[in-house]
Formats: sequence, C-alpha cells, structure tokens
Amino acid sequence: INSLFLEGLLSPVSSGSANKISMSWASVGLQIDVESDRLRRLEGLGERIRNSVPAVDAKHQEWLDFAFRWAEFLALLYNAENPPSQEFLGMANDLQKEVDERFSRWVLERYAGLHNQPPVPPVMVHHIARAMAREVNEIPDRKLALIVVDGLALDQWIVLREALSKQRPKFAFRENAVFAWIPTVTSVSRQSLFAGKPPLYFPSSIQAMSKEPSLWFQFWLDKGLNQAQIAYMKGLGNGESERLKEVSENPKVRVAGLIVDKVDKIMHGMELGTQGMHNQVLQWGLQGHLAKMIDQLHEQKFRVWLTSDHGNIEAEGI
Repeated sequence: INSLFLEGLLSPVSSGSANKISMSWASVGLQIDVESDRLRRLEGLGERIRNSVPAVDAKHQEWLDFAFRWAEFLALLYNAENPPSQEFLGMANDLQKEVDERFSRWVLERYAGLHNQPPVPPVMVHHIARAMAREVNEIPDRKLALIVVDGLALDQWIVLREALSKQRPKFAFRENAVFAWIPTVTSVSRQSLFAGKPPLYFPSSIQAMSKEPSLWFQFWLDKGLNQAQIAYMKGLGNGESERLKEVSENPKVRVAGLIVDKVDKIMHGMELGTQGMHNQVLQWGLQGHLAKMIDQLHEQKFRVWLTSDHGNIEAEGI
C-alpha cells in the first residue's frame, strides 16, 4: 500500500481527524501537511528508484514501468510552488547519472529489437495506430481520436494529468508508457507514429513533415476505411473549438489524428530548465484547452487516445 501512494497510483485524502491517526498504519493515505507529505514521498521514491534501476539485460517492460516511477519523482521534485532544495537536487543528479548510464547501455543492447514486439499493448510509438486499428476492426461503430501532444515528456504528463484531474474529476486514465524512435525528434518519431510503421518505410520524408498527413491517411486506407472516414488536423491547443468541429461533428469520421503543438513551442523557448517546463505545462493545462478538446470529442462519442511523439530533457549546450 505504501508503494502505491509513493508512486502516485493512489492519492492521499484530507481528513479532519488526520492528526489523531497520523502515527498509525493509515498515515500513508492521509494528507496531513502538503509540503511535508511531498518531502516524505521524495525521500521514499528516491530510495525506491535507487534500488530498482533496471539491469542492462532487463526486459523492456521493466524500463517502461520504471519510467513512471522516475516521472513521478521529477514531478514532485520540480513542484511549481516549491523550488527543490540543494539536498534533493544533489540526490536527483546522482540518480540521473546512474539511470542515464544504465539506460544508455540497455539501449545499445536491446533497443533494436523493440519494433518487432506485438502492438497490443503498444511498445513503440508506431504500434499505437496498429492498436487503434484492432479496436476499429473489432467494434464496427467505434470512433477514435488520437491526440498527440508534441514533445510532452512523461514527467510533464504527470503535471498535465493533475491539471486535467482537477478540471474533470470523472476522467479516468488507462496509462502505458511507450518508446519513441531514435533520434527522438518530430520528423522521425511523430511521422512514425502517424504512419504506423518504422522510419525505414518513409526515407524520402525523414527530415520533413510534409508527408505526415498522407502517411496517416494511407495507414487507415490500408485498414479498410475510406477517405471520408479519416481526419487529420494540426496546430491545436489554444482553444480552437470551431476548427475542431469540422472533425468532431462530421458524422462520417471514424478516426481522427489531432496534433497539439503548444508544449513543443513552450519547450523550444524555455530558458528556465525543468522547473520552468513543469510550471508552463501546468499553466497551459489549467487554461483548460485540452480538457475542453476532450469534452468536445466525448460529446460526439469519440474514444480518446492521448500520447506524445517524443519527450524532452534539460541539458547544457556544448
């Protein structure tokens, strides 16, 4: 139970009697003092991460599970309201070095075989469209919308999820992590996502994005849909509800690929590091544009898949 609260799978609740039972076994599920609870979780997560970094020969699922643990740690560390202390920053840097070193070695050993994994559940970004296609084939009247938040890292998803949960308490998320394609840039990884294929299959457009819509349409045409049943739209994320109606209210559309580029724009202009990214993603999430977008799709009976094409990480230029 303690681990479930540490890793964010369960959330503590507030109670008028919290102080009376704060020393009992139930304390892990109580919100007693927000900041002291955060520090306690940081310590516990840091220790858990140190003892659970996957081995060089680990299965890919171990790294995907670990990724959520690491993302929760970063989201707690760079909390928008409380700058991290030097003590925790030092701990995070030491952990980062260990994780990077271990993961780099694992990538060299095991990454090359990931694209051949079964697409359900998805392991790499190009598996997502294939998993969606299975659902479309199995349920004839199913309508699916794929929202791609360009450049959103997993730790920033934790922050964004919190904003969405505050605005829409009834939203339920079924979460999985996936690997991006290397190099983890839009022209490689996002095109692969929309093509439903490894980058090897679109060499002529590997450095540009002009073919992305046609790759998306071709994937679904190959799966038996017709042109009118497929939609693609980019440049979303700032409250374009009227534009989105072209897709959401079109009775013929069964699959829609929708690109939200706001986080990618924040990232490219960011000068305040990871904490700045978390703060800006949170502020954008609280503006409600993404929540309203999902509402609009739900109203028209779309089942929503939400993903990223690649993440981002703070770095120093050389």
